[in-house]
Amino acid sequence: MRPESEIAAGGFHAESGNRLRFSVSGPGAGELVAVTAAPARQIVSLGPGRACLLLADGSLAAYAPTRARPLWNTHARSFERIATTAGVVLAQEQERVAAFDAEDGRELWSASSARLCDPTAEPAAVTLVIGGRDVALADARTGARRWTLPVYQNVRECRADGDLVVFLDARDALGAIDAATGRVRWQREVGLSTGTAQESANLVGLAAGSPLVTRRGPEIAAFDRLSGRELWRFQWAAPSSSEGRFGTLLAAPTPTETWIAAAWPGRDETRYVQLHEVLRVDAGGSITFRVQGPAGVDGALRALRVVPEGLVVTRGSWDEVWEMTRVSP
Repeated sequence: MRPESEIAAGGFHAESGNRLRFSVSGPGAGELVAVTAAPARQIVSLGPGRACLLLADGSLAAYAPTRARPLWNTHARSFERIATTAGVVLAQEQERVAAFDAEDGRELWSASSARLCDPTAEPAAVTLVIGGRDVALADARTGARRWTLPVYQNVRECRADGDLVVFLDARDALGAIDAATGRVRWQREVGLSTGTAQESANLVGLAAGSPLVTRRGPEIAAFDRLSGRELWRFQWAAPSSSEGRFGTLLAAPTPTETWIAAAWPGRDETRYVQLHEVLRVDAGGSITFRVQGPAGVDGALRALRVVPEGLVVTRGSWDEVWEMTRVSP
């Protein structure tokens, strides 16, 4: 197990006490860059030796490792999330998206009644949900719409997947849009029937060139990203200690297999079992590996991804890198 700083990007690491360090060899080993005005909530890389921070007061600040003061910053705002593409920093502020020049922090454009999704494989483009029901691709620098697609249902999730834009609407219909043209490639009901009436399906795993993994309650299904064809599905049995309540489930798909991790709430509903189970599913839906995790009560499962060194599991405020060969903490 190897803990890493959770708030890190481009060699920058945010630490306790509002300290920002720059290092390519891990947190604590680099030079102190600055003491920021507020703790960092997110960092995105702006290229070699530069990064933009979203601070806890909702403001943005850009840093380089050779300067103690920000390259540029905004006044305290209500930004909740940031992304970057083609020299532009994009920020979500309630129901508004704003774009800033990564070099000097100038505000380039903004869109109201908009939700920021992801930059796409299309050059200098970003996906937006407009008015809750339209998916749009906008030029990251000017905000000009390249295309707008009415979905006619509330879009609950919208994410970029290489040359596709994947969305999930209020009817639990999953669809894929060609990012270059704005045309729907396919759309289908995900057909996840388990769970309570209040639960909706959600995307739990997406990676370029890999299956799309959805979940509703304990039922999980994977779909081919190019055709929408169902590849596999199964229902996960919750442990008796969870008393029938299902917790967090995340997937890390690859073209040949999918890693899935699940954590269930314990008897105290405010805490989660650290990591109850991890399994590996092959391309045909067969479970080829299964292991139970420790039964402690730490932070909830937050992220899962595959890297060359192994499987990265984020729980609480730490990343843990597990070796693929044994997948044990």
